[in-house]
Amino acid sequence: YKGDRRWRIEHAQVVDPADLPRFGKHGIIASMQPVHETSDRQMAEARLGPARLAGAYAWNTMLKNGATLVFGSDYPVERPDPFAGWAAAITRQGPDGQPYGGWQPQEIIGREAAWRAFTMDGAYAGFAEDLFGRLGAGQQADFIIVDRNPLDINPSELRATKVEETWIGGQKVWERR
Repeated sequence: YKGDRRWRIEHAQVVDPADLPRFGKHGIIASMQPVHETSDRQMAEARLGPARLAGAYAWNTMLKNGATLVFGSDYPVERPDPFAGWAAAITRQGPDGQPYGGWQPQEIIGREAAWRAFTMDGAYAGFAEDLFGRLGAGQQADFIIVDRNPLDINPSELRATKVEETWIGGQKVWERR
């Protein structure tokens, strides 16, 4: 099929390393939840073995291979907190700071790439990139105002980020009091 189907694999969390390049080559979207890496890592280590762990939560490898990476929270399985997911993606550590240096740190991705996976690329995966996922002309102007600059703080502060205002369609719909 030559049309735009935007095939994706949900929970593409443990992939055979031989298959990792196929995501980018075939335009397959890799959809994952960064907080699953932090909550699942000990179970994965105990059950999967080293060979299969080489393709576990392979965010950086997916991006290097040209795949589109999409992140979410997987609510209600996990808390619907994008800041916890963002911190997990850039550290590969849980809220307790473990493991030191991050689990499989070669798969850490940068703040901008992680945020893009939560926003622009999430919209792209749902054929909605012309409607939302970024602030720009013609977009729906859905956004939040937070209590700190998420680009200038450490991961534990990122996890503690609080929403001050929520705007939908350019209209303020909620404000912290």
